[in-house]
Amino acid sequence: MGKTQNKKSKLNYRGIIAILVIIAVIVAIIIFATRKNKENEQPPVETYKTEENGAKFNTSEKLQETKTFDGYEISAIDLNEIEGETNFTAKIKNVTDKAIGNKSAYIVFKTQSGEEIYRMQVYLSEIQPGKTINVNSKLTVNVVEAYDIELQF
Repeated sequence: MGKTQNKKSKLNYRGIIAILVIIAVIVAIIIFATRKNKENEQPPVETYKTEENGAKFNTSEKLQETKTFDGYEISAIDLNEIEGETNFTAKIKNVTDKAIGNKSAYIVFKTQSGEEIYRMQVYLSEIQPGKTINVNSKLTVNVVEAYDIELQF
């Protein structure tokens, strides 16, 4: 009987070691995945500057990039807040070979993480191929901290 108990003890001991090794591997995987996610996170980008008089001007390079959505090219974006009123201007160009427009759309202001800050409805008049219109809007909502915009239909 002594040998049987020794074998059982060795099996129990091996089983405990196997369980501990599995737990250690799982913990190592979790730690590695957590570190990897933290490395991939982008540090927040300062998206506006404030002047001495309190006026705020958007400085996001991403916002300034020319963007194309469904044949509409948006460029020359300017976003600022003066005395509690946000001013938005942009140029929208038809980059297709046919007239487009006469429809409602939304300019969606987003944070760096892609979260929606505000959705502004605009009406796009008919734009001939290669032609550009100006969009000017005053908002009582502060969106000057936006990182990027999107045009949605």
